[in-house]
Parts: sequence; structure tokens; C-alpha cells
Amino acid sequence: MVVLRLLDGPEYERWRRAADSSLTTARLTAEHGQHHHACLHAEQAAQLAIKGLLRGAGAGAGVRGHDLSALAGAVVQAAGSRLPEEAPQALGRLARHYLPSRYPDALPGGAPSDHYTAADSAQALADAELIVGFVARAWSALEAAADQEAGSGTGRSADREAGSGAGRSADRETGPW
Repeated sequence: MVVLRLLDGPEYERWRRAADSSLTTARLTAEHGQHHHACLHAEQAAQLAIKGLLRGAGAGAGVRGHDLSALAGAVVQAAGSRLPEEAPQALGRLARHYLPSRYPDALPGGAPSDHYTAADSAQALADAELIVGFVARAWSALEAAADQEAGSGTGRSADREAGSGAGRSADRETGPW
């Protein structure tokens, strides 16, 4: 059985832009020695990218929370994708920054800026870039599958029907991965 779902390109795109903005902020704050903020924004970039894929694929309406591993699991379940081998470790490292990078009472003594180093922000940036890149490739694969399905006549494309870039159909059960 083929299950069709429309992809919402504009919704994915708005979340992707937010993820890109957070990644840029992470880079800039790292360059200025604000490593705790760099780690926070790197975590946010990964979170926004994953949520954007889920929402764009029609699986994110009920997605709430900040647990990167759970969110990535939702990508695997909803889109049939496989995470890169190094992604679970990257997601775990990023998730550790969610609270301590922001709140003085999340760590024993001192402010968050006292606990984060250039090595921390460099690793967080690398981890976020891995996840954001994975999401971009996964989205491209979903679009390619939707385009292929629309071209084969087995699916329907909202782009063709509505004359807009609002969505494409995707095969959820046999996905591109």
C-alpha cells in the first residue's frame, strides 16, 4: 500500500531559515568568545532543522519538546530515514547544552560562561552542522521521491494541481532511504 502525503516546502523552508540563523549566531558568538551562547545556538540549529523536516513532511503537528534524540527518532519513524552513524553521539552532545548553556543554576557555581570553552563550541558547531546537513539531504531525498512519484503517475503533486510550490506528494511507506 502506498501512503501519499503532501510536502509543505514553505513550512520546511521557514524552519530551515531559522536553523540557518541559529547556526550563524553560533558561529559568530564562538568567534567572540561567548562559547556558552555558541553551544546554545548550535543546539537550537539542530532542533529547528529537525522540527522543520517533520513539519514540512506533515509529521510535526504534534511534535513538541526539546529532546533531540526523540525528535530524530520521529524523523526516522515519519520519513523512514536513517541517521548518519555519528549522529546519535552528536545529538547527545548537543542535547547537553540545552539548559546549562543558559541558566546559572544548571551548573554548580559560576555563570554558564565560566564553564564553556572554545573546544566546546567547536564541537557543538561541528555536531550542529552534521545534523543540519543530514536534514537538508533528507529533505532533498523526500522531494526527489515526491517528484519521481508524481512523474510516474502513481502520485499527485500539489505543485501541479495548485500551480504553486506549496507541496509535493511523498511515499511514506517506501521512502527514499
